Amino acid sequence: MTRRRSSFLLPNVHVPSQNEAADLASIGKHIGHLVLIIFFVYVFEDRFAIGILRDTYQPLSPPDPYDEPVPATPSGPAGAIFMAVLFVSRLATLLWLPQAIFNFCGLVMFNSFKRGVAPKFNTIDPPAVTFRSFTRGYNAELTCEVARKNLEVLGNSALQNYRVEVITDMPVGIERNSNLLERVVPRDFRPNVLNRARALQYCLEEPSENVGANEWIVHLDENVVLTDEAVQGIVNFCSSGKHHFGAGATSYTNGGQNNWVISIVDAAKIADDLGQTRFQFKIFHQPLLIWKGSWYVTSSIVEKQVGYDKIIASGASEDQYFATIANRLHYTFDFVDGEIWGHSAATLGEQIQQRKRALQASLTIALSHNHPLGTVQHWASRLVPLTVPSLIFGLFWSVPTIFLLDFLAGFIFAIRAYGYTFGVLRSFSNDMPFKALAALASPLIFVADLFLESAVCVLAVIAKDPNIQGRRKSRASIG
Repeated sequence: MTRRRSSFLLPNVHVPSQNEAADLASIGKHIGHLVLIIFFVYVFEDRFAIGILRDTYQPLSPPDPYDEPVPATPSGPAGAIFMAVLFVSRLATLLWLPQAIFNFCGLVMFNSFKRGVAPKFNTIDPPAVTFRSFTRGYNAELTCEVARKNLEVLGNSALQNYRVEVITDMPVGIERNSNLLERVVPRDFRPNVLNRARALQYCLEEPSENVGANEWIVHLDENVVLTDEAVQGIVNFCSSGKHHFGAGATSYTNGGQNNWVISIVDAAKIADDLGQTRFQFKIFHQPLLIWKGSWYVTSSIVEKQVGYDKIIASGASEDQYFATIANRLHYTFDFVDGEIWGHSAATLGEQIQQRKRALQASLTIALSHNHPLGTVQHWASRLVPLTVPSLIFGLFWSVPTIFLLDFLAGFIFAIRAYGYTFGVLRSFSNDMPFKALAALASPLIFVADLFLESAVCVLAVIAKDPNIQGRRKSRASIG
């Protein structure tokens, strides 16, 4: 509701309401974000392509002790080999083009700074929703704490018919009530899948006594915490009934930071959520690219028809593989407004292991993905080490190859680097000095993270995961 305040000097002055002021602030932030992303593109294109067109251009290597510029590209046979390597590196960089375009379109087309999710449907019969998470049971205290927080958020929401289910391999000691249930997967339950997929398949074959035929299921990672915005977005999605599968954004900085460098790296994930995932789900309503989410929503009917017994790789891929099968069956997808809170890895070693398992499991998804863009995205992740020369010799030395290749490589690296800055601006708290420092450091974190990704790719080839390899050998066809 708007208000008008009148006085002798300023009659009928419009005073914005709190919601209107918040909307105006979000629009201002979005405009600033557009200016910043264009600035990133300009800087990278100037180094990779545009600057090469200037008459004064000369690719230089670092200055020698006499401050005499030395050409960056060697001559003779060594120069030919150098340019061939750089050309291959540019081609490997092009594999990131679909993801860069999707991220750019998603971040530009939609306002990522608008907070709060308004109710869109006023239904007499609200949806019944089960929030289901899986844990191995090794950290019972954390599991109980997360379940308690989620139950508290749901209790303060407009959702009336809900239940929180914790599916575990070992008992964690959750006290059961009408809205909270702990389910232990029996050891003798041995379907053709492992780990999380095994637990989820058990829930399908042995459903809870209160799960209705038209109920919606929200699958959560074990350490994520719901928010009021995410719950309202889930209610809106379920009440609309237009699509069968939904997913939203995850913020990794609200639960506290164990390591600020790791937090910046994880903060960049929200750029993928609000960029490529939102773009492909809102525009195409299907997972054209492999997406990495911490939560997703689906109806119990769709879940039973798709199932988890066809999932081959264990680990971090159950949600993406489930989406791939659902897409083959022509189910539609949509983006869910609101975000939940996740937790970053405690150490760099844990971060590396998580990435290695996800990369190894993604190969199975790429082999079964029904869209070529998903396969291209996988091999872009696999060939990250080949893109390092493209970045180094383009950004720091402006060594050219073919103008079109240089232009596209500049755009790709600009969007990837901006994701880290966007994650800081979008996710970190209002501590302005720290946010400004983190935003300035984020491009350097991007360069460092590219080397870390390269190391993970090498490690994924050397250190095989026996679970994933075993499942791949016994691969079954999917309809």
